[in-house]
Amino acid sequence: MFVSTTHQFKSKIVLEILKEEKSISETSSEYGIYTTQLRRWKKETVERLSQLFSDQEKRIEAMKEYAEVGRLTIQLSWLKKSGLWSDQG
Repeated sequence: MFVSTTHQFKSKIVLEILKEEKSISETSSEYGIYTTQLRRWKKETVERLSQLFSDQEKRIEAMKEYAEVGRLTIQLSWLKKSGLWSDQG
């Protein structure tokens, strides 16, 4: 049986599987999707969870770096305007 699915639909089904309120066989019957496919989706999801948090940490670090660049740019601008900084070394 072939069922065309969206990522939102897959996410909904995997969440149901992870809750373990029903067996994978019951979920398979309910949605008309092979149990092997459901197991594959679950496995992929569990394997990628750590990547989700890793990516989030990378975004936070990048945001901190952008904030630091912004802060230093403002300080340099203030020093130039106040005459305390000269571009000529």
